[in-house]
Amino acid sequence: MVLPLSTFERYEYKYQLNHLQYRQLHTLIRDRLSPDEHQVSEAGYVVDSLYFDTLDHRSFWDKEGSIENRYKVRLRRYQSESKIFLEIKEKRNEDISKYRVALPGMNDQLVDENFLNQIPGIPDKISHKVSVALFHPELSIRYLRQAFISDHFTKLRVTFDYDLEAIQLNSECTTTNAFTGLSLPFQSPDEQKIIIMEIKFSTLLPVWLLQILQEYNLQRQSYSKYFMAHQTLQQYNLPVCDYQSFY
Repeated sequence: MVLPLSTFERYEYKYQLNHLQYRQLHTLIRDRLSPDEHQVSEAGYVVDSLYFDTLDHRSFWDKEGSIENRYKVRLRRYQSESKIFLEIKEKRNEDISKYRVALPGMNDQLVDENFLNQIPGIPDKISHKVSVALFHPELSIRYLRQAFISDHFTKLRVTFDYDLEAIQLNSECTTTNAFTGLSLPFQSPDEQKIIIMEIKFSTLLPVWLLQILQEYNLQRQSYSKYFMAHQTLQQYNLPVCDYQSFY
């Protein structure tokens, strides 16, 4: 049986905010939009992501080289959900496509270079992407998210991500312990805290949101959590993962 596939077609605008900007914009967004279904408290909720890459780090270098057509493979878990999701995020110029499938019964499963090709019932849209190259688990990322959705613009979603951490994988990576390894913050304690605001939409932005972006003179920026996590581990002279445990 083929697992149900969810598809998201949208644009994503990213902005790096300092703490003052975050407080101002968070208040304005919160007054206009509603918390999403994962919100468990005012502080938001934890998002865990286990990223896969090829032996030659294609996803990392495609981002480094600003390759227009690229994609990333990850497992994702939300604090409010017991499910684990497999996601493919594909970028084609300005267009973003995300393909997601919930993986039943995948708690505490060993994750190795064969993991993606052994999941039963994966839709062709995903299996084609993961079968063209040998993907292995690379690193995990954890952060807090506050997310808001619109009651009128059905595809509009605004998120604030903060306290981002790169997690070095354990020697025997499973879907359970992939988020419990050595954790390192993206930023050192003496750096000004950065919050990542993402605006996700399918067609047009509402006028009120455009006015906010103009009023605060916010400029779109390219920001990849996976890329930054790689650099964080390198900064501490740590290997991304112990390859001997996978081969």
